[in-house]
Order: sequence, then structure tokens, then C-alpha cells
Amino acid sequence: MQSTDQGLLPTEKRIGAKPAPRQSNFELLRILLMLMIIAHHITVHGEFQLETLPLLNRPLRLLLSGWGKAGVDGFILLAGYFMCTSKAAKPDGKKIAKIALQAIFYSYTIIAVLGFTGIANLSESNWKVWQFFLPLTQGVNWFVTAYIILLLVAPFLNILIRNMGQKAHLRLVLILFFVFSLLPSLMRVSYGSDFLTGFTWLYLLAAYIRLYPPPLLEKRWVAVSLIVSACLIYVFYRKAIELLAFVVPHILKIAITDHGAALSVPSIMLGLGLFLFFKNLSVKPNRAINLIASTTFGIYL
Repeated sequence: MQSTDQGLLPTEKRIGAKPAPRQSNFELLRILLMLMIIAHHITVHGEFQLETLPLLNRPLRLLLSGWGKAGVDGFILLAGYFMCTSKAAKPDGKKIAKIALQAIFYSYTIIAVLGFTGIANLSESNWKVWQFFLPLTQGVNWFVTAYIILLLVAPFLNILIRNMGQKAHLRLVLILFFVFSLLPSLMRVSYGSDFLTGFTWLYLLAAYIRLYPPPLLEKRWVAVSLIVSACLIYVFYRKAIELLAFVVPHILKIAITDHGAALSVPSIMLGLGLFLFFKNLSVKPNRAINLIASTTFGIYL
């Protein structure tokens, strides 16, 4: 399998070499992940408050709201899977500049349109508006900022990956999973970490799958089980905790009720399950799929 960066961005042509053909199974996954992020934004940032929805619509709201961060996890798994074999000694400055310029272009364009139509008043001292002029440092495009930092450190992560061996690699992945995913999913704990911590762990996880593919993860039923289990947790976890609170009154003070976080166990399960399912899916090269998938970064921005 040829190594290309098939994260959020399309594969770039390398000097002196033809670009590797894009694999349509992964491109199809990118399209699905972007639709999941859109569904998350609609339900979380739209007018869909859980308490005001009809009872039968609430499970769907809980399910869709959790998809966004799982979509992010899927994109980072894709990036780590294809970037981990690179032997580049330094970050790819051209790629980083391309990402940053696109983020700045879309941020400036969007705020200009909002100002021109009167939706946003640029004459007011409103930091929520003016932060769009500093999109990479003010959290407007938090994913892009964290992704750029990941690209900066990726060559050094790859040096670590090449030299630590399979056993040490597996231990590191499991330790980071316990510290940054499992424990915070069971209890309200915080280490003051940000998304870059999670991106680094997902990168290492994808690299392990690429370099030392566990036979169990090649089985389709494992991927399907992860996907279905994650969706069930999204829908039923909160209600289960609320019912348990009648027996253990203080459970709500320590249990996490929002499993839509990027590093939560169900988000990791869903992102990983989808990644494994499409990794092992046989799809013939399809120009239409590849073309649509190449637009996902612009759609996100």
C-alpha cells in the first residue's frame, strides 16, 4: 500500500514523483466523516435543545450530536495511518502554509459576507466578530490550529515510532488511552490538556495499526461492533446515569454525561470502527468519489 497523506486535505504532488493514486474506500470514508461533522454542527449549534424536542426525536439528537468529534477522530486516524511511514526529517512547510492560507481565506471571506449582509456589525467592538481575523490563534478554526501543530511534530513522532519497537509502541498507546480517554470517560477528570494531546494519541494508534496490524482488527464484525456499540452509548448513557442517580445520589457529580467529546470512549469507538470498516472495504477507484472527497477541507472551513 502506497503511503500518502489522506487526512482532511487532498494528496499533494511531490517533486520528482507522481502522486500516489487515491484509494476510494478511504475517500468515501472522508465524505462520511464530513457529513457526520455537519450533522453534529446542525444539532449542537442549531435550535435543537434536547429538553424541547419531542420524546421520540431525542435519541436521534443525542446520536447526531456525538458524531462530530468521532468524525474528527476519523480524520486524524486517516492522517496518522498514511503519514506515519514518512521519513521526512522536517515538517512540510508548503503543506502547512497551504492549510493556513485556506483557513485565513475562508475566515476573512465569511466575516466579510456577514458584515456586508448586516448579520455581523463590524463597527462594534465585538471580539466574537473580530476574532475571525485571527482564525488560527483564537479558536475560530481550532481543528486547523491543532492539525497544523500535529504536522509540525509529525516528523519527530515518526522518529519515535521507528525506533521504539512494537511492544513499547503498544504500551504507549494503551497508557495514553487509559489516561486521556478511558479515565475521563468514567470520571470528571481534567489534565489541562487540549486537542493536540488527543491528536497525538490517535496518530500513534493509527501508526500501530499500519505497522503492526492486529489480526482481530481486520475482521469486519469488530468494526461493526464498535460502530453499533458507540451509537448505543450515545443514546442511552445519559439516561442510564440519570436512573442510577436514584440509587447512588452523587453519581452525577463524578460521571461524565456528555460522551460527545473527541477523546471519549464512544467517540473513539465510532471513529475507529468506521476507519477499520472502510480500511478493509474493497472499492474500485472512482473519480466521482475522489473529487467529492477532495472538497471536504473547504466544506469544513
